[in-house]
Amino acid sequence: MFDKLVNFVKKNTSKEEGNGSDNNSNNAVVEKISKLASLKFKIFFFGGLGVFLLLFLLIVATLMAIDVIDIGEDDDNYNLLSYDSVNNFSYWWPVGSMETKSINGVLYASDTPPELSISSYTGNRVINGQAGTHKGIDISAGGRIGYYNVIASFDGVVYYAYNGCEDNGSYGNSCGGGFGNHVVILHNNNVYTIYGHMASNSVKVKTGDTVKQGQVIGKIGNSGSSTGAHLHFQIDIGGYNNSMAINPLTYVDPDNPRPKTSDNKLLSMIKKFEGTGTIKDGNYLVYDDGYGNLTVGIGILISAHKDMFTTRGIDPDKLTVGSSVPVSTADAIAIEIINSYKTSVINEARSHGIDLFDYQIDALTSFRYNVGNNNCFFQHYSEYGLSEKMHTDCFSKYSMANGTYLSALARRREAEWKLLIDGIYPS
Repeated sequence: MFDKLVNFVKKNTSKEEGNGSDNNSNNAVVEKISKLASLKFKIFFFGGLGVFLLLFLLIVATLMAIDVIDIGEDDDNYNLLSYDSVNNFSYWWPVGSMETKSINGVLYASDTPPELSISSYTGNRVINGQAGTHKGIDISAGGRIGYYNVIASFDGVVYYAYNGCEDNGSYGNSCGGGFGNHVVILHNNNVYTIYGHMASNSVKVKTGDTVKQGQVIGKIGNSGSSTGAHLHFQIDIGGYNNSMAINPLTYVDPDNPRPKTSDNKLLSMIKKFEGTGTIKDGNYLVYDDGYGNLTVGIGILISAHKDMFTTRGIDPDKLTVGSSVPVSTADAIAIEIINSYKTSVINEARSHGIDLFDYQIDALTSFRYNVGNNNCFFQHYSEYGLSEKMHTDCFSKYSMANGTYLSALARRREAEWKLLIDGIYPS
């Protein structure tokens, strides 16, 4: 029977190949094969397939039960992207260097951090025979309490700080809500970072404090629901300690703990198209954007981002045309803005049930930085996909004004489209 089916398919394919009616030909072939297939063959094939699937599911279930496979929490609660997918290059690994320095009375540990391993990852796990879901990662301190510095992963405001637990952690210990001595920092765009189980009396910040990236906020300990000296690091999106916790390794990378802004392909891309204005002695010079708005770096409107300048020690009200702003400071502000847009793109894609690669998120972030939104893309994706229609309606239309072809803007839209389709960043 099998030889007969194979010969029949070959015979019909060779006869009907290239005759311009592929669909009709294929339907005819399928119909003839169906007629030849015996009831016995169907029972054998589908029955065997069913047995195979049943055995496969039993194997997977067994491996999950013994913790060989760790699938993490449900997709509704976790965004298990890779580090590159989010590409938030401004967030730092939360463990600081042993060496510290004081700047304006603030203690920083921003140099190379010690090599501490991850002892528990995000997802399902079993402790003392009890199954649960781990909403962060645990960074082991090798049994040393009050020794390693914990730092703010990024600039923000302390949403909550607790410092009333002893270093007597145990599973189920409810001190500090189970987090022990801990700090919660609110960053841009409703991103929260949580630092748990810190050492007794080591927390150095209080609720409402403004903190800077690399600032020491405490030391690793063993407080609360903890079975050994470690730092619990968690990231929540949209609210504190809720179902929108994500895998922290989407924001930080132990192999790249202090990533540099120069590595950010998206920042380089936006710089290429936005321009930066005049650069002199390592500073951007403030300029007028032509509409009476003071601007610096890659099109940063100073009036719209005053708080970002203030938290970096610059009084925005004193800036005038020709004022100097350090390139590193303006680029850090640019990255903060870009990351807020990127997070919005990720959340919007998730709300529409769309899976995007990291370079596609970058393409849409660049588009949003320039246009102000991605409404056209998300409104039409289910209908157009990444088709020529999407290109025409949502990309090329923004390179025209009153029927006039705008070459610089058109080049930008084409670069964003090429990145979206092919993953190629502009050189």
